[in-house]
Amino acid sequence: MRAVQTYKPILTTICQDVFSTLNIPTKTILTDVSLRDAIQGFTAKEMPAVKKTEIFHRILKKGKASFVEVGSFVHPKKVPVMADMQEFYSYCAQYIDDQPYKSYMPTLQALVPNLKGLERAMACDVDAVSFIVSTSTEFQKKNTGMSLWDAYKEIMTMETFMQLNVNMHRVKYKKVYISCINECPIVGEIDHELASQVIDIYYKFKHINEICLSDTCGSLSSEQLERILIACLDYGHDMDRLSLHLHNGFRSDDETYDLIMFALDMGVRRFDVSLLDTGGCMMTLDKKDMHSNLDYSTLEEGVFLYNNLV
Repeated sequence: MRAVQTYKPILTTICQDVFSTLNIPTKTILTDVSLRDAIQGFTAKEMPAVKKTEIFHRILKKGKASFVEVGSFVHPKKVPVMADMQEFYSYCAQYIDDQPYKSYMPTLQALVPNLKGLERAMACDVDAVSFIVSTSTEFQKKNTGMSLWDAYKEIMTMETFMQLNVNMHRVKYKKVYISCINECPIVGEIDHELASQVIDIYYKFKHINEICLSDTCGSLSSEQLERILIACLDYGHDMDRLSLHLHNGFRSDDETYDLIMFALDMGVRRFDVSLLDTGGCMMTLDKKDMHSNLDYSTLEEGVFLYNNLV
């Protein structure tokens, strides 16, 4: 156990002024992304269905994630490891439905990059979907083939589709990932004002339940997160709709603990985690530049330190 030296609760005066008015959830809510972010860089041969099934059962055995993102409804030529997504999602959903005691019932989630992906997801009765946008036009184009404006319009189209097709399966939970929240692997550092403006655009979508700030390069610092979150507070955002998707890139363990504790102190209670030591955007990053997701034990240590400090 390390001695906490760098972190101080509520780092700024503005945080002190607004903290008492925030609508803060009472528990930490986890989304396990092992079966989506952590494996998307593998080939279908490297990660066959039997291995994915094994990971799924490890997640269930862990029993801590409220949401389990089991993959992406993407074109198999883009991400070959997701070619069997419909069959795999159906297996996972059926397994959870068949559990006799229902003691642990996570919500299954799937990423849908466009309307075609959403249609496939709804045909599989997916209850929770996630969308992908960015602060960087260059990143968005390389990742999804769309501009930032096109990505916005695509989400508008998907939202309209869900509202109009009332006879189809109703999606109950929607999450949007905002990639490159502080740094883009193509263009470099992202200004915090730009990041907060993009957050605000999707915050105004009242049907989006969660806005996930994605640390694509694994370089997000407490100071950068502070600037982004304070700008969000200036926009009038509640922290309970925000979440963090961290990668283990250029931070030390202590810096990651500090980042987790600062997020908790600001009222962020949602975090993405993974069981695997792989991860990253295979469409925009070379394999050598891909970093694993935040793991359970590091998050638990950060939460433990925070609870024993404040």
